[in-house]
Amino acid sequence: MKTINGVVIPPKKELIQQLLFKRSLIEKIRHNIHTLKSKFIEIEEKFKLHRKAVNLAEQEVNNCQDEIIRLSQPDLFQKQTPEICKDEDEEIEIDDSIFEESEILDFIRHKFGKKAALEIAREFSGCSVYISKSLLTKINYDLIRTEYREGADYKALAIKYEYSESHIRNIIHKKQDVYGNMTNKNIMK
Repeated sequence: MKTINGVVIPPKKELIQQLLFKRSLIEKIRHNIHTLKSKFIEIEEKFKLHRKAVNLAEQEVNNCQDEIIRLSQPDLFQKQTPEICKDEDEEIEIDDSIFEESEILDFIRHKFGKKAALEIAREFSGCSVYISKSLLTKINYDLIRTEYREGADYKALAIKYEYSESHIRNIIHKKQDVYGNMTNKNIMK
């Protein structure tokens, strides 16, 4: 073996073997990196699919919560809905099975009568109607403020509307919109 400045230099054959060994290690590392990149991309795609599924599930939960609120507070919606004379339905000769094709129109027919369902069908036929979920929240906030002015206390309002007492205080004493944005304006005067 040769030495140069005190460093032992192995023979060429050993150097070649070491280089080949290091090259094979580098190739294995490259292969592992490529495999990890592929797995990462696959996991990322699965995550996107799961995120979509979670978003759909959250949307369905929100729809169910809206339905629960609607069913648990029927008088809230009845007060906001104009009365429609069901007496006029006798004049309308339409087969009820037609309304059953649309779950929404069938609900409207049962709740408000054939005339209302027919008018809504004519008015919004071919349209996609969107009713913001924040509408109920706005109505609830106004009702909370009104009931507080009429003497209801924080605890009773918190139980009735299923909010925390601190949230009820924020709604009453500060202007809080349905998106949770707060201002320092005191709306209770």
